[in-house]
Amino acid sequence: ELPIGLQKLPTDSGEEANIFTGEPAQTLNYGIFLPPRTTTHDGVRIEVGQAEGMQSHFFGVPRFTGDWPIGPNGPLTSLLSLRFDDVPEAPPNMPASGWLNVFYDFKQRDWGNSIAINRHWLVSMTQESTPRHSEPPADAIREQIPIHFSEDMGVPGDRNSPFHTLGGNPLWIQTDERVTAHLMSGQYMKDQATLSAMAEAGVRPETFMEPDLDALLAACRALDHHRIAPERFHPGVAEWQLLLQIDSDERLDLELGDAGRIYVLIPTGSLKARRFEDCWVVMQCY
Repeated sequence: ELPIGLQKLPTDSGEEANIFTGEPAQTLNYGIFLPPRTTTHDGVRIEVGQAEGMQSHFFGVPRFTGDWPIGPNGPLTSLLSLRFDDVPEAPPNMPASGWLNVFYDFKQRDWGNSIAINRHWLVSMTQESTPRHSEPPADAIREQIPIHFSEDMGVPGDRNSPFHTLGGNPLWIQTDERVTAHLMSGQYMKDQATLSAMAEAGVRPETFMEPDLDALLAACRALDHHRIAPERFHPGVAEWQLLLQIDSDERLDLELGDAGRIYVLIPTGSLKARRFEDCWVVMQCY
């Protein structure tokens, strides 16, 4: 796993320092990849429980056409099967029909800060209204829990109130993880503003896609040395939006660290084009 972002923290002397190296930083404009305030996105709340006509569910056997996904630790677990036809009014840019499937590696609950080759999840979409059931491995299935949807997006008052959503604004437990998604997924390679900033500092674009911590540290020092303003990275990061937020929930026997959450993020352009393979999944907890 690689740490990401170039930030400054106060040192014992009161000076700002590079969070990676502890070295004094030369400029005052980092955390480098801290993006602008999240744009407001409409969302729908995912409620646990049966409702008439609803077919969506947590866990269980997904409506999935294809080979069962295998992660670094074996078969992934079917976490969510969401039927867009069940959603009373889908958030902007979302499909109106079809099935969204989320698979997750519960043997190694990945934070999402590993490079793209180490994925511990799969997000897929089928436009078929009634796709066949995929044959599941026995150890990849948990008891199916039905769900329905509500347009009441009132935020819970405490961390013990589960808050599952389709779309909307993420309730970050820690920092804004669109930064993680933009870099670790490799989507930054498609963002000219990010590539231009790296080139100006003499940083190879591939650096953030390689499991070489020393090279990453050197790249961050170069960005700091050349006084690359963090705003240079904002356009690409701001393209990311929340697709799903899945909370720890006793009703699901789902505990993600200490009252943690899973965030499924996707670039807006990829959502419009139905490229769900571009999703990035991160986990945070207290």
